[in-house]
Amino acid sequence: MPPRPDHLTELEKGAHFTPVSVALVGLEGHASYVLAGVKETAGIHLVGAAVLGEQAEAFTAEHHVPVYESIGALLEHCSVDVVAVCLVPNRHGATVLEALRAGKHVITDKPLVTDAEMFARVVDESARHPELEIGMLLALRGNPRYRAVRQIIQSGAIGTPALAYAKRAAQLRRATRARWYFDRRLSGGLMPDLAIHDADYLTWATGLRYQQVSAHEVNVGNRDDQYMDDAGAALFQMETGIPALIEYHRLLQAPFGKMDCRVKIVGTRGQVEMAADGPVTVITETERTTVRDIPPAQNVFVDFAEAVVAGRRPIVATSDTFHAMAAALAAGQSARDGRTVTIARF
Repeated sequence: MPPRPDHLTELEKGAHFTPVSVALVGLEGHASYVLAGVKETAGIHLVGAAVLGEQAEAFTAEHHVPVYESIGALLEHCSVDVVAVCLVPNRHGATVLEALRAGKHVITDKPLVTDAEMFARVVDESARHPELEIGMLLALRGNPRYRAVRQIIQSGAIGTPALAYAKRAAQLRRATRARWYFDRRLSGGLMPDLAIHDADYLTWATGLRYQQVSAHEVNVGNRDDQYMDDAGAALFQMETGIPALIEYHRLLQAPFGKMDCRVKIVGTRGQVEMAADGPVTVITETERTTVRDIPPAQNVFVDFAEAVVAGRRPIVATSDTFHAMAAALAAGQSARDGRTVTIARF
């Protein structure tokens, strides 16, 4: 049996919990992650949905909630604490603005936005509603092995971080994935749509923010598609001056499985590393050990919903969402312009 999420443990211990009403907008991307969190968590209730297209009737039959054609209609008819947005990414920003103006906390699938202009609008609107949180489904923060790596770093076991590295490789699956995955005008591009997970994770794991980035992206396998890139790498400079390198592509071969993800943090007294489907290993000057104490999984959507209603900081707070988004957009800009780009700090 897999380990139970942290939030269930808290409930079983009798921790105070306020019920949460959630509305879902869209069924793209990681909507299933949101729905799983609702299903598995006592006290989180799905009260409505919107913008589901041809899937609306089937969704109503399965989940027994009303479905509306627009977020405006949903918010007019449903009492909602948190809006979860899982649309085609280029539609996220406008939906976030509407939710904020209606006084709702909002969490989106990644990326939050697909361009700098919409990002600036969301940041400005957020400043008008400081009481509202904006989250993003940066699920590595809830992944057991990634959490274990962070615990090792934060414990000081490998000393001061000196180098950070991550890899995110995916199969193309062009025949089965929605078209928007392969169109940067809709998805935001390789870094905002794919490697933003790792860009966020490295800063969360090390506790360091990014200052600048130099990135390169290329289309090798699909040269007839002008709006697609299939491979890239980004070199970030973190606030202490250390490098953080992320490589990412959609050229993974089938024997690897659907994903090939890795992370390594080198410190002044050792290093910690892992592959997503392998052990967490710590190497110091005297020994090499496999970490056995792996923390349980944590659904970042569930944590966000519980936190904003309870008045505590979620694991992915507004500042985290904005910093990850700023880093991802800067990497995309660097790849397009061929220059190093400074990253705004949030």
